[in-house]
Amino acid sequence: MALDEHSGTRPNPGALESARRHTEAWRPVVDLDAVPYIDRIRAALGPSHEAGVEAFLINGRVGSDERLSVLEWLVAGRDLAPVLRLADESRHGWE
Repeated sequence: MALDEHSGTRPNPGALESARRHTEAWRPVVDLDAVPYIDRIRAALGPSHEAGVEAFLINGRVGSDERLSVLEWLVAGRDLAPVLRLADESRHGWE
């Protein structure tokens, strides 16, 4: 096997696949239909961003300290208004 011209190492064809499997094993899975107010969140994000709803719930941060994910915020029974504002801002950022 030839050396990689940039790194000077031999490529490892299984490394990428191994990393992908490891990442998927630790990826949280969200039952979107069980999320409080999911219909309103989907509407705020817009229909063209359905694939990004789960990422928004897990990675989006809400609140003044932004320590809580959107999902944690909703599960804790917090106010929906900041989530809808964040979703609307996210949608406009994607457009």
